[in-house]
Amino acid sequence: MASSAVSQLFPPLGHPTVIRVIQIRPAPVRASPVFIDIQIIDIEHDHVSFEAFSSPPELLDADADADEDASVVLGGTRFPVRPSVGAALRRLRHATRSRTVFVDEICIREEDGIVGVNRSGLIVRVCFAATRIL
Repeated sequence: MASSAVSQLFPPLGHPTVIRVIQIRPAPVRASPVFIDIQIIDIEHDHVSFEAFSSPPELLDADADADEDASVVLGGTRFPVRPSVGAALRRLRHATRSRTVFVDEICIREEDGIVGVNRSGLIVRVCFAATRIL
């Protein structure tokens, strides 16, 4: 995906307490494509309930079904995610209501420049702000 397309889909964060969360749109059938929306929130000032999910690299794709589509659709654009993340989003998705989740692989972009210790620190802050860790 071109850099300008990414920046349109993933607005810049601009402040250390500002994060992206995704809203997983509902679908009654598990095999349906995963449609998401991005929401920008300030974890210190906004009162938005969200859950947090992180897929540890050591688990990678051990629990993923190779036949499942490992992508999500955001703003009409399909983009790839690791198969384990795609499978997790299908399991987390509700049939009738949206679900707001911080998923590190999707919500933290390379373009954000958040790496190493800064990335770990952000994930810790997100986990403290989340209503539940999945």
